[in-house]
Amino acid sequence: MKVTVIGWFFIFATIVIGVAAVNTGNNLLYLIVSFLLSVMAISGIVGRVNLSGLSISLIPVGSIFAGIEYPFILRVLNRKRFFPSFLISVEVNGSHSVLFSVVLPGKNSEKIFYLSFPDRGRVRNLSVKIVSPFPFRFFYRWKVIHPEFEVIVYPKPLKSYLREIEVSSGRRNHLRGVGNGEFLKLRNYLPGDELKRIHWKVSAGKGELFTKEFTDTRDVPVIIDLQSLAGSIEEKLSRATYLILQAFRSGVPVGIRAGDFYIHPSIDENKKRQMLEFLALYGKERL
Repeated sequence: MKVTVIGWFFIFATIVIGVAAVNTGNNLLYLIVSFLLSVMAISGIVGRVNLSGLSISLIPVGSIFAGIEYPFILRVLNRKRFFPSFLISVEVNGSHSVLFSVVLPGKNSEKIFYLSFPDRGRVRNLSVKIVSPFPFRFFYRWKVIHPEFEVIVYPKPLKSYLREIEVSSGRRNHLRGVGNGEFLKLRNYLPGDELKRIHWKVSAGKGELFTKEFTDTRDVPVIIDLQSLAGSIEEKLSRATYLILQAFRSGVPVGIRAGDFYIHPSIDENKKRQMLEFLALYGKERL
């Protein structure tokens, strides 16, 4: 409990009037002091009841990556049967607070709350601080709870390119991104062809437009070898995360290899989750 400025003023006024009542024996001052002490007692009791019976839950909206703020649904449930809770401020892991004006008895209230985690891995420990100045703002009462919570934080994506990826057929492609494969042939320009694909030198010599045609690599399965990526182990994990996300956005079947661990190339969302979880827990937990 923390006393506010108004609370200190109220306490000081109560003491001054109390001393005056004792020195003068004035019954009216005794009544005033009794009233002020009653208000203070009511403030303590009501404030305590106001914070009781509350439970907190945090529900992630989508995947969570280290070092990036992501939205959570912050839900406050009032388990009391008859008494609402007012002016409830919720802080999670010392972050900024979210204010709920009122939470009705037997009901819950929800707000979007943004939270970030600095490191990859499994997060279970969550410290939630519930604060309220209700009813008279004389005191800030709070309590700290540790709700049930578990999320897996994936490595922060580190921009990289599919420069040299092992293809499932055994050959290798040198790519910068996903989509265009090896040069195949020149053909006559067709309406709708991208200008960047026009071979201007040949077109100038022939007197007509020619377009460069490439093999399509979007359906070629690729395998990301974790050990072949550049950087420290954390950078390797972050690069692999980025490449997996890049491949799925482009519809490329992608797999991963790290020592004895192997996931076959796929575009299935469950496989994507398994690969990201492996990267998130790499070196932290036995899989």
